[in-house]
Amino acid sequence: MRLLISAYACEPGTGSEGGHGWNYPSALAKRGHQVYAIVPTRWRQGVEEELSRSPLDDLRFIFVAERTWPMRLGWTLGSALRYFLWQWDASQAALRAEAVHHFDLVHHVSYGSLLGASFMWRLGKPFVFGPTGGGQTAPAAFLSYFGSFRRSEVLRTLVTKCAWPLDWPAIKTARAATILASNRETAALARRMGARHVDQSMLDVYLPDEYLVRPQAERPPRQSVRLLWVGRLLGRKGQQLTVEALNSVPPSVAVELEMIGDGPAEHEFRRWLASVDLVHPVTLRGRIPWDEVHRAYDAANIFIFTSLRDTVGIQLLEAMAHGLPVITLDHQGAAELVSADNGIKVPVSTPAETCRGIATAIATLAASRDLRAAMRVAARRRAAEFALSKRIDELELLYTSLIPESEKSGPNAASTREYASINVAQTESETDDFVPERYRQFARHLPAGCRRVLDLGCNVGRGGRALKEVRPDVELVGLDVVGARLERLPPDVYSSSVEASATSIPFESASFDAVLAGEFIEHLTESDANLMLSEVHRILGERGRFLLTTPNPQGINFRLKRMSVIGGAHLSQYTPRQLRTALQQQGFDHVRLLGSGRMTRHLGDRARPLWLYGSCLAIASMPERD
Repeated sequence: MRLLISAYACEPGTGSEGGHGWNYPSALAKRGHQVYAIVPTRWRQGVEEELSRSPLDDLRFIFVAERTWPMRLGWTLGSALRYFLWQWDASQAALRAEAVHHFDLVHHVSYGSLLGASFMWRLGKPFVFGPTGGGQTAPAAFLSYFGSFRRSEVLRTLVTKCAWPLDWPAIKTARAATILASNRETAALARRMGARHVDQSMLDVYLPDEYLVRPQAERPPRQSVRLLWVGRLLGRKGQQLTVEALNSVPPSVAVELEMIGDGPAEHEFRRWLASVDLVHPVTLRGRIPWDEVHRAYDAANIFIFTSLRDTVGIQLLEAMAHGLPVITLDHQGAAELVSADNGIKVPVSTPAETCRGIATAIATLAASRDLRAAMRVAARRRAAEFALSKRIDELELLYTSLIPESEKSGPNAASTREYASINVAQTESETDDFVPERYRQFARHLPAGCRRVLDLGCNVGRGGRALKEVRPDVELVGLDVVGARLERLPPDVYSSSVEASATSIPFESASFDAVLAGEFIEHLTESDANLMLSEVHRILGERGRFLLTTPNPQGINFRLKRMSVIGGAHLSQYTPRQLRTALQQQGFDHVRLLGSGRMTRHLGDRARPLWLYGSCLAIASMPERD
């Protein structure tokens, strides 16, 4: 598939929004999809540095600059307006890219707030938004915990509950997209906005596969049970609620709390913490390197997450992957992620009752080593369900379900059935006397060390037999859209064959040394031809070579007879210049054009000018990697 990913944050090697913006497009590209990611220009350096270390041929970026003037209005209003305007500018860039690349589907992955919206619906393509939050609000009884952020939280709650009908971009997004809602509150808001397609099965958290196979660390022996809190110090994260609950735990219970993170509320929280008579030790470490955060997870016994408003909370999943039983509030995305076998969910009622509930949960887990051990196993098992590879599996299934078969190749495309019908009617392709000579010409231009070759549009295999007579050492694989022709392939020539469309070639990336397409590209619509070229680029290995011939509309015969290539089973035509450009746009390097067709019997294939020949041979090589 050819995918466009919209990401306002894109930072390799990080989590949360920046991680989504990098992980989704890069993981999809590794699966062989051709992915274009549209992101703000400020992420260019980090992206290009990562790609220089680990190149991904199927991943390309479109960088769109952000407007700077909105920030003169202050952070709260300015950042929201800057985001809104970038979304519009990104959609303009996406429309220009769509005119060239013809995407199958558009997916907005960050920012993950439904009220933030997106203008990618303007492309008129199947559109996925999320996983997203934005519908959840903080419980009104707990607003005192927001400190200086209380006023902005009240305003946000008002917008979410009452003023959303004024947010027309969000409404348009909800109605145009498949909404991946990360919690019940966001799913309900999307439906109020008129969303017809809401999927509540995909939470806004996942972890790289290698994170989930880390060996289980041994907890160091100590006198007290260590609780761990990790997150940004914001009003909505509930850090004060955590400490108040800890203070309600009886002094006879030996527990301590380690808190990791910084943020806008850090100074305010430190000042409050200094004024409290603590019953149990509390250590606030601030922001620390990621490796140290890993060690903190490994050293803790219990993880506590008391966010008053959160889509889900990636920290919860990280802690569970480290085998930590968790204590959290029974609302929003945390309620979806945590179950009774891997943690304790505390009801959200009044601050006093919730504090007592958290304190009881702390005391219960601190008192039972066996309960913690059982929850450790269940926590790791639950975390394994959120591997990035499984998330990409889910997305691929979703994408496939959203793209109608007849539209998977973009506008002006033909379906596989239509191609088969058209080509069955062209019976002369099975008897063309020049086919063996064309394949012997291919054989002369195969790359050095060539071993595995794919024959696109192999027909009944007459060309393949001629090639094998010259190059018996190569393994030849056939692909054709007409299954009846594959049944007639000589088994001593082709090692295997597959009935499929060349717009979606069912082979792994970099699995062939050469691909052949004799008089083939003209049988595709122009948009499908671009997809075919993209697929060929994907399946060719390093130093691979694509060899194709196609009728030359500038050839002397076409000119004298005033004929067009298009007609019958021919759906497109390419001049030599157009053919070179099409190949170069898909990333092929060192494109050479030679003559082909019956005139080669008299002139060979290197005579000039090319209008002497009825067909052109294009030799397109893969760029060499450093």
